[in-house]
Amino acid sequence: LVQEGDLLQSADGDAWYAARKQPHRLVNLRTIGESWTIYEQGHQNLIGTVSGGQVYGECYDGAIYLHRGRQYLIQGRDPSKGQIRASEVDVPYYTRAKTEKETEILEELRSRPMSGFLAKLGRLKVSSQVVGFEKVRVGDQSVLSQHPLESPVQHFETVGFWLELDTHFKKDLRQQHFHHMGSIHAIEHAMKSLFPLLALSNRTDVGDICYTLHPQLRKSAIFVYDYHPGGIGLAEKGFAELDKLLEMTLHMVSHCDCDVGCPSCIHFPTCGAGNVPLDKAGSIHLLNVLTGRQTIDIESLPITELEDEPPMFADWEMEDARDETPAPDRGPRIVVFDLETQRSAAEVGGWNKAYLMGMSLGVVWDSHQQCFTTYFEKDIDALLAHLQQADLIVGFNIIGFDYSVLRGYTRFDFKQLNTLDMLRDIHARLRYRVSLDALGRATLNTPKSADGLQALQWFKEGRMDLIETYCQKDVEVTRDLFQYGLDHGYLIFDRKGQGRMRIPLDWDLAALVRKEGGDRL
Repeated sequence: LVQEGDLLQSADGDAWYAARKQPHRLVNLRTIGESWTIYEQGHQNLIGTVSGGQVYGECYDGAIYLHRGRQYLIQGRDPSKGQIRASEVDVPYYTRAKTEKETEILEELRSRPMSGFLAKLGRLKVSSQVVGFEKVRVGDQSVLSQHPLESPVQHFETVGFWLELDTHFKKDLRQQHFHHMGSIHAIEHAMKSLFPLLALSNRTDVGDICYTLHPQLRKSAIFVYDYHPGGIGLAEKGFAELDKLLEMTLHMVSHCDCDVGCPSCIHFPTCGAGNVPLDKAGSIHLLNVLTGRQTIDIESLPITELEDEPPMFADWEMEDARDETPAPDRGPRIVVFDLETQRSAAEVGGWNKAYLMGMSLGVVWDSHQQCFTTYFEKDIDALLAHLQQADLIVGFNIIGFDYSVLRGYTRFDFKQLNTLDMLRDIHARLRYRVSLDALGRATLNTPKSADGLQALQWFKEGRMDLIETYCQKDVEVTRDLFQYGLDHGYLIFDRKGQGRMRIPLDWDLAALVRKEGGDRL
C-alpha cells in the first residue's frame, strides 16, 4: 500500500497514515463497490445512484427502474464513466431479474447444535450472475415475457450463517406431501424479511440462498450472509439470535391470513427465482420442527433401520499416524472424560447424527490435578483446551460417541488427541460389546448409578446437579477400570451361564503415551 501511494509511513517507521485526506469519503456504508449514476437520457437529469453490486441486478438493459413513483426504462450503461441511461415510460408491468447464485464455504468459524440440526457461522465466497429477466404484469402478477441477458459473474467474500438440514428433514417433508425445495425456499425468504428486526439493515444489506443439496455439505442448507465484502457483523448477530429469528419467522408465516403465500409472508420482491417454488404449509411444518415445537418420527421414515447402539467407529476418523513427541517431564498427564447429552438418538435421527445431540455437560478427571472438573455447554472451548493438554485421554466409547457429539460445536480434528477407547480394546478381544455397568459390577463391584435415558429426563427437568453426579460417577468407574487394567492386565465380566471371565488387555502406560493415537484413532 505504501508503494501504491495509499499509505504514508512516518519518519521513524513506527506508524502508517492514509495518503489521502479524509479517506472515509471513499467508503460507501450502504453499498458494494463503486457507485453508478443514473441519468435521464436526452436531458442529463440525475435520477439516482446504484452500487456496483446492484447494477447488474437492477439496471440491466430493459429493466424498469422505479424512482419516486415514476417508471424509467434502462437503455444502456457506460462502464468507463459509471453512468446508466434511462428514459421515463408508463407501462403496465415491472421487471424481475433472474439470478443464478453459488455459495462456497471457505471457513467454518463457529457451530452450535439446534433442534435436530446444526447452525454454523463462517466465511463464504458468493458468486452471482444475472442470466435474464421477466416482465410481470402489475395487476395480477402474471409473467408477460422472459428475456435472456449476458452479464459478468460477480464474486465477493463475506461472513454468513447457515442451517444444515439432514436427509430426514427432506424425507419427512415428502412423507407429509410437502414440497422440499418450496418449504426451505419459503423459510429463506421469511427469515430475510424479518432480519432487520434483529439487526438494523435493509434488504440490500443481507443476501440469502438455499440448496436442496449443497455440493460441499452434501445435504440441504439455508444460507444468510452479509451482502458486503468482508462482512459487517449482521450475520454474526443473526447467528447469535437464531433461535429468536426462527421463532419470529414461524409466527409471521403461520399467522398470515393467505392460503399459499403472499408478499406479507414468504414472497420476496427481488427473488432471483421469481418466487418459485414456494410451499407455505411445508415451511410452517418445517419451522415447527426447527424450533423444537414438533419432532420427526424417525422410525416412520423410509430410511435405513436405525442402529440400536452408538457406533464405536466414527465416520470422521482417518488412519494417519502422527510423529512421536516426548512425554512431559512431570510424567504423563492422564485425562478421563465422559459427557451426557441433551437429546436422544431417536430425537436427532439416529446414532450417526450424534453431533446434533448437544452436550448437557462433560466431566474430566485429571491425573495432574487429582480432581474432577465439570464443563457445561457454554464451556466447550475450555473443555477442548483441557483435552488438548493431556498426554492420554481415556474413555468408554469416547471415539465413536463423545467426540462425535463434540463435533457439533467445533471443527477441531479429534484424531490429534492421543485417545484410549476402552470399549474398542474390549471389542477387539471379545468381538462383542460389554457395557461399562457390567465391567464395573464384575471388576470393581461398583455399578453405574443411573443410565443415559435417566440423564436425558433430568436434562428436560433442569436437574443439572443430578446429571453432574451421575456423569462424575461414570468417569470415576472408567478411571478405576483403567487403573485396574494397568495393574492386572485384564478386566472381568460376567459371561452368561458361564460365570466371570477375564478380558486380557495389554495396557502399558508408557507405550500408550508414546503411541499418541496412531492406529487407535
